[in-house]
Amino acid sequence: LRQTDTSPDSILALTFTNSGVHAMRERLVEMIGSAAYRVGINTFHTFCNELIHDFPEEFPRIVGSRSASRVDQIRLLEGVISQSDINLLRPYGEPFYHLFAVMSEIERLKKENLDPDDFDKFLSQLAETDDKRARKNRELAILYRAYEAALRREKLYDFADMIMEATRTLARDKNFLLRLQEQYQYIL
Repeated sequence: LRQTDTSPDSILALTFTNSGVHAMRERLVEMIGSAAYRVGINTFHTFCNELIHDFPEEFPRIVGSRSASRVDQIRLLEGVISQSDINLLRPYGEPFYHLFAVMSEIERLKKENLDPDDFDKFLSQLAETDDKRARKNRELAILYRAYEAALRREKLYDFADMIMEATRTLARDKNFLLRLQEQYQYIL
């Protein structure tokens, strides 16, 4: 920034944590002064959420939706578990015993960029030797699909959807990708 005519707003810096954003901004202010406030420094999730809000037409699956809170996610998953035809992931006497494990697994699947259809395909190709494990995975697939339907019904998207939706949209829509590449010429 000090040595070229690069515009500060053509730089995007992404990090994993809010404290990382703060530390990066502080260091940049020390180096270049007030121009540092024009550099886009975000967490991955914040950047993706900004894309969703700034370009709603690019995200038809979640257009008009809002980000789900942890309470929203728990409420939806409790409803899904109560209404689904499952046994292993809803033990008698303590139906929500596996709720947080299921929530964690769904988040992990989304981080791996697997939607419910992708997960079903994956399970159909898997040669399970452990029948109980295979049944648990099938029940997880049922819950995942029902959870996604509940999110859509209530016009919500969860934390992991932010990155998954942005990633899939950028892979699918080359024009949108090119627009962002023009805007952000340097990505750190």
